[in-house]
Parts: sequence; structure tokens; C-alpha cells
Amino acid sequence: MLSILGQVARNSGLGLLIIDEIQHLSQAKSGGVDKMLNFFTTLVNTVGIPVVLVGTMKAKNLLQNDFRMARRTLGTGGNIVWERLKNDESFSLLIDTIWEYQFTKKKTPLTEEVINLLYEESQGIIDIAVKIYAMAQIKAISTGREEITVDIIKEVVDKNLNAVKPMIEAMKSNDIRRIAKYEDICTIDYEDFLTENNTDVNLSSRIQDYKVAKRKKQLSKKEEALIRLLELDIDKKKAISGIEKVLSEDEEIGINKLVVEAIKVVDTIKVTRNKSSNLKDDDIRSIIKSAKEEDRSPYLALKEKGYITSADFEMKEIV
Repeated sequence: MLSILGQVARNSGLGLLIIDEIQHLSQAKSGGVDKMLNFFTTLVNTVGIPVVLVGTMKAKNLLQNDFRMARRTLGTGGNIVWERLKNDESFSLLIDTIWEYQFTKKKTPLTEEVINLLYEESQGIIDIAVKIYAMAQIKAISTGREEITVDIIKEVVDKNLNAVKPMIEAMKSNDIRRIAKYEDICTIDYEDFLTENNTDVNLSSRIQDYKVAKRKKQLSKKEEALIRLLELDIDKKKAISGIEKVLSEDEEIGINKLVVEAIKVVDTIKVTRNKSSNLKDDDIRSIIKSAKEEDRSPYLALKEKGYITSADFEMKEIV
């Protein structure tokens, strides 16, 4: 079978083989842990492409008696254990990122209370945190409240997360015996792995990079709004003024709403037109303006130009 797999991989141009949900493998049917490890190792050597095994913490019991030995057996890539997030800047960064995707009519500002509540109810498990956020929005929209509140979050947790509540409560307790009951969430100590490979995960640096990228995104949003306004034949200076005014009031505003609000601001800007520009010298408006500037009587100026004649002259012409 391995030779067939290798042939299929070469014919299809396969670059990476991912085997997911390996925690469901049966030790009895596969012939034991040793045979399973040998099979995966032989698979890598035969197929000649990287193989990634993905599973929950339960897979640890299937694949390894000795973590370090299993890591060497499976190749130089080693293992990556994705722990749940801690309630620190990394979790705040996650919530801050997904918080931009609000579909309720009333936008709710992100507060420390909300972040702490989401962490408390998800215990740093990304999938659960995202689902709580999504369900809270659905609840807010379906009930007509159109706003994400602490009460709505608590309500959806109480009604919709009963299946995972025992696991969440176990993690809240930090009781190893309670956590060990659930193999899928039983954690592995991988500090030695980080030390051995001299891996330095600088989350603070990544968060700073995110903030810089967010500022750049803000600039690009301003530029995009300007382009849209220019396409509507709006004066560039007025468009920039409108955009800057709207952004000064709400930096997190979406691009579509930014354009709409900027147009409203532009409409309020008074336009001063030079109506007397490009007027001919014999234009009445030009004559009157010149007379006023020279502190002369507009009547006399118009009379000099022949626009006003005396009544006696008109009568003589008639006779």
C-alpha cells in the first residue's frame, strides 16, 4: 500500500500530506503504538514528502510512551502543542481582531470587562471564544436588541454551551484530576521542548507589529475613501477635509460608512464662487463692481457706459 501511496503522490504532485483526527485511531486494529509509529515513519520515507499528524491531546496516548523518543521517531520537525491562550495581551489581541466584525446595528465598544468575560467562559480556547462572540451577535440580532452586552454573552453561554461546560469548569478549577478526566483537553508540559530548541516567542513584538499594521490599514482606509469620493467628482480638498473630520470622531469606522459620512460633511462645506471672474469690461456686473471699488456712483458709471439715458433724449428721438 505504501508504494501505491508514493505513486499517487508523485502523479498528483502532492507536496504535503496531512493526517487529521489521529486520536480516533484504534491501537488494537493498528497493532499497537510501535507499529503505528513505524508505519508513519515508513510512510514519510516511502512517499518522500512531509507528513503532518494532527490530533487532540488524546493522540498523545496513542503515539507516544516517551515524548522525546516519539518526537525523534517522527522526524526533525518535532511536535507543536497548541495550548489554550492565557488571559494576557495575546488573548486581548485575538478579541480585538474579531471585534471588528460586528453586524449589529449598534456597535459595542470593546472593554476589559467583555474581554475578561469571554476568557472566563472560553478559558482561552480560541474556537469557543469565537463561537461565543458569534452566538452573542446572533442572539442580539434575532431578539431585536442589536447590541452585544455582557448579559447577552452570559445568556448564550448558559443556554448553548452546556456540552462543554464540564470541561470549562474543570479548567477554571486548575484541578489536574478534574482536567485529566477529559483526554482532549489534558495538557502536555512542553517547556523542555522550547528550551531544547532555544525558541523565543516574542508576543510583545508581534503585538507591536500588529498595532503598526493597524495604523497602516487606517492610512489605506483614508486613501481608499478619498479615491471613492474623487470618483464621485467631489473636490479633492473638500473630500480630504470631510474624511479627516469623520476619522477624528471615529477612527474605527468602516470604509463604506466613512465614505457616506464624508459626503455628508462635504455637503455642509460652503462653496465660495467668484461670480465676477471672467466678466467682460462692458458687463453690467463688472461696471458696478469697478464703481464700488473706486467709490463712485454705480448710476453714473452705468450712464457713462451708455446703459442709462435721459428722458429728454428719448423724447427727442420719438419726435
